[in-house]
Amino acid sequence: MRISARTIVSVLPAILFFASTASAQNWVANGNFDSNVGSWIIEDAGASIVFDAAFGNPAPGSMRITNSVPNQNTAAGVVQCLGEVTVGKQYSWGGRMFIPSGQNRTGRAMLGLRWRTGPGCTGTSLDQPRLQTTLLDTWDLKTENDAAPPGAVSVQYVFFPSKVEAGGSLIAYFDNIFFKQADGLVPPCVADGITLCLNGNRFALTATWRTANAAGAGTAVPLTGDTGAFWFFSSNNLEGIFKLVTGCPVNNSYWFFGGGLTNVEVILRAFDTATGTAAVYLNPLNTAFQPIQDTSVFKCP
Repeated sequence: MRISARTIVSVLPAILFFASTASAQNWVANGNFDSNVGSWIIEDAGASIVFDAAFGNPAPGSMRITNSVPNQNTAAGVVQCLGEVTVGKQYSWGGRMFIPSGQNRTGRAMLGLRWRTGPGCTGTSLDQPRLQTTLLDTWDLKTENDAAPPGAVSVQYVFFPSKVEAGGSLIAYFDNIFFKQADGLVPPCVADGITLCLNGNRFALTATWRTANAAGAGTAVPLTGDTGAFWFFSSNNLEGIFKLVTGCPVNNSYWFFGGGLTNVEVILRAFDTATGTAAVYLNPLNTAFQPIQDTSVFKCP
């Protein structure tokens, strides 16, 4: 899959959040596409995506990707960083794919992982397992268990239509995207150089950043049990401060608040280790970081 452009899917001008809507152990944020296609990054200039509210398995919705790359034997799709992994641990992953018949081009629908050597899906790619279908007019569920290979620090999820012929376009639908530990357990929060563990270590928070010329993982700065910050370029230059506090007596939810001091692209990923719920917060490049005041995505107890 060649990377020729990088677009964050958005329907609002600044910070957006998208929660996981699949099973409690699913690391993927917005893998069921019940209401939108947010939290996924378009990786190729020839890809376009649409939310289809009437077509999905399971219902109600799915993501439709159109691969319009002009060259033959090309792939174009979307990615999401899922976070840190443990070498040797088994992970279960997969999803459903659908290729409509009657198209003017042929190809495959594909799901894949990219094991990365750096934190926050930075570094080089190691093994890249793939699942695929060529079935027409059928929702095809593909699943697999894979161990994180030696050297893997983090993992990305990727899916796309792969087109055989030059010119034209190929459409495929995707739904029920999941990734979780094969043992069914939710990984605990482990504080390290890029991870904040907040609110009694229940929540893991990470940040990745991108400028026009560079990208990386934010360095975590713990401040209190519920509050922390990240810096990107210098320890003297904090880029944002964030907190996860208990609002359970008010609306049966934990509250995530944040403020940024940057206009670079920022992808925040919050993970509830009690339930497995993931939420992704996106700030586009060259956009002033808007305050986050999310008081509903993470449920109590």
